[in-house]
Amino acid sequence: MIQISVHILKFGNLGVKSGPYDAFEVIHFKPETRGVAVARVDVEKSGHPELKVKAHEPRELPTNAGSVATLESAVLGNWNDDGSTHFTLTVSGSDDQMEFVLSGRRDHHSFWWRSQLRIVNGEVIVQRPVLANDPHS
Repeated sequence: MIQISVHILKFGNLGVKSGPYDAFEVIHFKPETRGVAVARVDVEKSGHPELKVKAHEPRELPTNAGSVATLESAVLGNWNDDGSTHFTLTVSGSDDQMEFVLSGRRDHHSFWWRSQLRIVNGEVIVQRPVLANDPHS
């Protein structure tokens, strides 16, 4: 059996790594530095799960950030609170953009949260999470 430990997932010039309190940090990879943490991604695991993405003051990562894997998409987590609610957080991206999607089902209603981050003129722009309604509910 092969075990692989990856600390940062890289999607073009943006990446994601585990952060404190079951959250994730968005990393902006710049040529002159190892990487800069620029935003935090959380999943509110309440009765109505919600995606939260918030930009914060850029913070340079330590020079030894661990191993990095370059991908196009990944599942960051799956959760169930009981028999009626389950949801999944995925991330995908390439070049200068990244997208987080929190999708799932609560009772008989589907939900789909989406947030995009992109690099414009060297700065990371964070789009607030948007909830798409289930057209069948």
